[in-house]
Amino acid sequence: MNSKKTNGLILFTFLVQFSLSSQIKPPATPQFLNISNSPFYFNSTLQNSQIHNYPLQPSALGGTNAESLLMEQSQRNAVPQPIIPPSDPYLLHQFVLSEYNQKNNSNGNSESTQQQHLLEIMNELHEDEKRYNNNEPVNNSEALLAYEQAYSQVKNMLTGKSKLSFIDASYYTEAAYGNSYMNYKEYKTCITQSAEFIKKWLKQNSLPNTPQNIHFAIQQFMGDTMSITVKLADNKQNNQTTVHYPFKYDYEDYDGKTDYRNFFSTKCLATGTGQCNSMPIVYLQLCEALGVKGYLTFAPFHSFIKYKNPEGKIINYEPTSHWTIPDKWYQDHLGVNQKAKKNGIYLDTLNKKQTVANSLVDLAISYMLKTPIPDTAFILKCLSTAQKYFPKNNNVTIYLAKSSLLSRQLETALRKHGIKDLSEVKNYADTNNLYGRLMKNEASLTALGYQELPQVLYDELLQHQKNGTNEPEAKTKKSLFKLTN
Repeated sequence: MNSKKTNGLILFTFLVQFSLSSQIKPPATPQFLNISNSPFYFNSTLQNSQIHNYPLQPSALGGTNAESLLMEQSQRNAVPQPIIPPSDPYLLHQFVLSEYNQKNNSNGNSESTQQQHLLEIMNELHEDEKRYNNNEPVNNSEALLAYEQAYSQVKNMLTGKSKLSFIDASYYTEAAYGNSYMNYKEYKTCITQSAEFIKKWLKQNSLPNTPQNIHFAIQQFMGDTMSITVKLADNKQNNQTTVHYPFKYDYEDYDGKTDYRNFFSTKCLATGTGQCNSMPIVYLQLCEALGVKGYLTFAPFHSFIKYKNPEGKIINYEPTSHWTIPDKWYQDHLGVNQKAKKNGIYLDTLNKKQTVANSLVDLAISYMLKTPIPDTAFILKCLSTAQKYFPKNNNVTIYLAKSSLLSRQLETALRKHGIKDLSEVKNYADTNNLYGRLMKNEASLTALGYQELPQVLYDELLQHQKNGTNEPEAKTKKSLFKLTN
């Protein structure tokens, strides 16, 4: 959620192919196994020719990206093909990184150099935010007003002006996009009803309200069929049974290219179907409603849940598949290198305040998707405010979102000057500055240990994904609760 979201790949069917995990068992005989802004985020900004597969859809930039623009212009004008970065995202990143390192006569491998580099990038982000903050909005639309309201509501939580609530932060962030599956009252009622159902289920199954049992109950609620029985006051001979059916994976438009709301927890709660962004969010919402701690965790193209068992051991839970998966699986199969794990961009946990702060990164990304000509000051404000709650400067989605913004600005400058190949970039102060900053930001991603998933794994994940079939009416608003007598 973190998160997280390149190429729209999901792990549900792939995860269950492996026998590394055990299904969830009752807490009396626990068999849990030991197991990260994007944000998350796993749908590409600029598709095949971007420096990274960024956390936005192609429509967010209103067209092509800088590299493909240059190639199209060169072909159209019969200009000899310049030396430009390759189209493959991984090779393109390596090209840009190599050029940056040559320019700066340093490979930037030392830990102190990397930390200084990350600090410079974040300081630059804050300076940009101050510089743009004095400008008038370029598009003072109704959409921007809705996003500004959501930003203020979340910031008030972070600064102590209102109660810190991930439930509310999630709703404010999603509702700003518009046309929500649920209004606020419906949303809060659904979460309250779900929490009360889980409490009654624990009581009727003689399970004390310990954190371990509550996590077990949330997992059963999301991944299995549960029921509770209530005696009817007016007819003592009959009981009323309430059944809750499990959430299902939504295979249709799981990467949100057609409808970005498919990422949202409100959609998951309203329809009973979701994916690896929305389902972990619902899990955390239930944790908050039931008073237990759960933590959002990121892996490449994916997010999931971590929590502690009574012995203090970290447990990983996959809401998408109702399985527990060890950390080693993610390292072996999703390309989580040691640097990425050490720097905490993957397989680490976000505390509650960081999870709320990360919703501001989601807000910036959503705004870029929603608005053809977004207000740069608002985007920078969201990213800058969120970054303050990540003292290690390791929220990778902030860097990805910043690169998306820089790419858009560079594309505009290239069009303005009619630049046809990269050799001309240095001839103009604005394009030279933007290109240099983009390279520097890309280098910061490598310093954190970020890398693209190898193509062979893309292909394997996609092949497994083709076997997924959708539940009927996956987009239809309905309740998973059913009453029987």
